[in-house]
Amino acid sequence: MEIDEMLLATSRVDLVSVMAEDPVTVTAPVNASGGVGTFHFEISPALPPGLAMNASDGSISGSAVGESAETVYTVTISDSIAQRASATFSLRVFPTLKTFVFNASETHRVNDTVSYTPATTSGGLRPYHYTVTPALPAGLVMNEGTGAVTGIATAASAFTTYTYTVMDGLGHFVTGKFSLLIEPELSAITVTPTISVVADANVMEIPIKAEGGLGLHHFSVQPALPAGLTMDELSGAIKNIPGTRIELSPETVYSVTVTDSANPRQSASATFKLGVSPNPGIAITLNAPAKPQRVNQAFPPYAPVTASSGVGSALTYKVAPALPAGLSMDSATGIISGMPTVEQIDDDAARYTVTVTDSASPAHEAEARFGLVTYQLPTATVLESSKTYQVGEAVNYQPASGVSAAGRPVTYRVAGGGLPPGLKMDPNTGVITGMAREKMKNEFFVYISDLAVPGVVSASAFFSLEIVQPAVP
Repeated sequence: MEIDEMLLATSRVDLVSVMAEDPVTVTAPVNASGGVGTFHFEISPALPPGLAMNASDGSISGSAVGESAETVYTVTISDSIAQRASATFSLRVFPTLKTFVFNASETHRVNDTVSYTPATTSGGLRPYHYTVTPALPAGLVMNEGTGAVTGIATAASAFTTYTYTVMDGLGHFVTGKFSLLIEPELSAITVTPTISVVADANVMEIPIKAEGGLGLHHFSVQPALPAGLTMDELSGAIKNIPGTRIELSPETVYSVTVTDSANPRQSASATFKLGVSPNPGIAITLNAPAKPQRVNQAFPPYAPVTASSGVGSALTYKVAPALPAGLSMDSATGIISGMPTVEQIDDDAARYTVTVTDSASPAHEAEARFGLVTYQLPTATVLESSKTYQVGEAVNYQPASGVSAAGRPVTYRVAGGGLPPGLKMDPNTGVITGMAREKMKNEFFVYISDLAVPGVVSASAFFSLEIVQPAVP
C-alpha cells in the first residue's frame, strides 16, 4: 500500500515591507513541502489594494495603491489530493517617501550660531539618512538623521542653492533644495582718518564705513561732535545742524560704534580725527549729488560745489583722484562734463575732493568731497513668458532673469499693484512662490534693478500668469 507524503507549509519570512506605488515582486512568503502533485495557494485576509498572490507559486506582485498597517496574513496551500496546510506572515505597506521645504532660504552672518531645518520628510521607512551637496559653508554641517543645518558660520559665503537627498530604510530616496547666504561679520572701516572743517563750511563727511552684518547699520560717536555738527544714525555721515554755527575745535580723536539690526546684534568700532578752524576766506557749498548716469551717454554738466569770496576775481578748481574716463572738470568753473566710458560704482559719497583756490599769496583753499556714479544697464532675459496654475496649487515660477554688467547682484520687483493674493516674488531671485488662491489672468512687468545703483529701474521683462479652477473629475 502506497503512503502519500504529508503536505507541510512553513513561513519563509516573518515580515514583508513594501512602499506604496512601488512595483513589487515578492517570492512566496510561505513555502510548501511534501504533498502530492501541484500546489494551490490562497491568502486571507485579502492583500492591500494593488497587490495579489499568484495561486500557483504563492508569490506576491503588483503595486500597492496606498498605506496599509502591518497585518498578519494566513496562506493556505492545497495539493492534488486535497491535503491542506497553512502558515502565516506579516505585511506592511509604507506611505510614499516625500519631502517638503517650507523655509527655502536663510541669511546669517559669520560667527552666527545657525540652527536651520529646511526639510520636512514623511512616509517611507524610518530612520531617514540625509546628505547635502555642494558642501555647506565653513562651520556648518547637516545632521544625517534630521536634516538640520547647525554650527557656527566661520567664513562668508555667497548666496548658494543646495540639494539635499533623504534616503529611507527601504533604500528609496527623494531630494529637495534650499539656499543659504552667509554675510561677512560686521566691521567698521576708517575711510577718512582726518577731517579738517572750516567754521562756515557746508559739511558732508563719512569718516567710517560699515561692512557686513545684517539689516540696517546704526552709528554713534563719542565724545560729542563740536556744536553745529551731527552724525546721521543710519549712514554715519557728519552734517551741519541747520541754523547752528560750527564751533571751533582743536583736532580731536572720535570713536564711532556701528551696530547692525540682527538678533543678536553685532558691533564694531573705528576712530577718526576732526578739527574745526576759522574760515580762510573762501565760502564753499556742496551741491546736491549728481544723479547716477549711464556709461556712453552725455553727462549733464554738473558742478559739485558752489564757491565764492576769496582774494582776487578768479577761483581755480581741481579734483582728485581722477574722474571716471571720459569725464573732466573745468578748472575755471568747476563744472564736470563729458561722456563716461567706464563704470564708477561704490557707496562712497566722499570719493572725490574738489579743491578751490583763490588768487591770494599764499592762496586760500577750500575743499569739499562728493561722490559720482556711472553705470551700465543690466540685461533682462525672459525665461518663461507665460505660466498657468490651478487654484490651490503651489506656485514656483521664474519669468525672467537679470544680469548686471559687472556681475553685481540685481533685485526684482513686480510693477503696479503686484501679484495676486497668496503669491510673492523673491526680490533676490525673481522666483514667484506661494499658493494660488483665486481664479485670474493678468499680464505683469518685472523690473530688474542693479543693487549698486539704488532707485534706477534698469531693465524690465513682460510675462503672463493665469490661475484657473481645477478640472472637474
